[in-house]
Amino acid sequence: MIRNKVVEEQGLKVSNEEIVERTIEKIMGQFNLPEVSEEMRESVRGFADNYLKQENGKNYIQEYEAILAEKVLENLRGKIVVNDTPISAEDFRNQPAS
Repeated sequence: MIRNKVVEEQGLKVSNEEIVERTIEKIMGQFNLPEVSEEMRESVRGFADNYLKQENGKNYIQEYEAILAEKVLENLRGKIVVNDTPISAEDFRNQPAS
């Protein structure tokens, strides 16, 4: 619920290009290829496209969800304040439910 509200209020979106680029970076990372030629990058893009289409698009959706979750967390970072108040176990158990 919180994620959906943040996405809606902040207008967070994930583009197809972001998904493909992230997948390319993951593939290059698996092969330990930090820098490659443009020709090689296009070949990796083909692998990425195939990967994202597998399992009826399940991989695409997983990448989309991961990127969106990162955007939500980044958006919330700094906006949430945590007040750390020490409390005994006894006092914690006796707190009224909210």
